[in-house]
Amino acid sequence: SGPPAVPPEAAPAPVLDLGETPAFLRAFFEHVPPGVIEVRLIRDDKNKAFPLLRRWYPSADAFIEVLPRMLPIAMKQGRGVFFGVLPRTAHGKSKGVDTLPGMVAWTDMDFKLYAGGEQEARRLLAEFPLPPTVVNRTGHGLHLYWFMKEPTDVAVLVDLSKRLAAKLGGDRVSDAPRVLRL
Repeated sequence: SGPPAVPPEAAPAPVLDLGETPAFLRAFFEHVPPGVIEVRLIRDDKNKAFPLLRRWYPSADAFIEVLPRMLPIAMKQGRGVFFGVLPRTAHGKSKGVDTLPGMVAWTDMDFKLYAGGEQEARRLLAEFPLPPTVVNRTGHGLHLYWFMKEPTDVAVLVDLSKRLAAKLGGDRVSDAPRVLRL
């Protein structure tokens, strides 16, 4: 039956090592036009009965500052932390017209899309002639990011993202207001 449950108020706060997350987020948002970062806490079971939690942060550093407090809450509620790949024009804005130039093209290699699962996805990625700058294993797939040298127009990033997904057999997640799992 295992050890007795520890009451939530007595449970020690988890020690969170953000690892490379701060550098990762700064690479997305330090050199783009002023805007905000959209963050969503989304239930992993996609249960629509639970409200979507959204927040907006004025900078990568403001988002990074709250992450150690946000992650335990998300975990306790069975939520994943997702962020807008492209900055937004203002708080509360999350449509395509509300996005600003950004620093990355992206795609999602969801393992269920490949007959050979993760092994096939990784083989295709290894054979791809333009390796991504960052690979983030999300549990169900790989989020791939190709960083630009300077802020790039939204339409160009969306087009590149669509092309990358098509070449790699990735999920169709190339819309401008896309949020991806942190």
